[in-house]
Amino acid sequence: AQQQHSLRVHVVDEDGRELVDVNGTFEFGSPEALLIDEKPSIPITLDLRNVAVDRYGPVQASIFIDGEYRRSLVLHVMQPPDA
Repeated sequence: AQQQHSLRVHVVDEDGRELVDVNGTFEFGSPEALLIDEKPSIPITLDLRNVAVDRYGPVQASIFIDGEYRRSLVLHVMQPPDA
């Protein structure tokens, strides 16, 4: 049976200022269906194109599932190529 989970992605700049806080839900099968030591992988995409940033460089995206911190990723805001 599918179970619903909450997802939160909190993105901050180098100074710790919040850029965006995205919340949503996703469904995934029951943990009892997994094999021992199996770590499921679920592709999830977030459109961050409209997030306002003051400068280019690294930002940190912290991921929470069901309110529990899972990991942080460093993303790099790049200057768009000249059109």
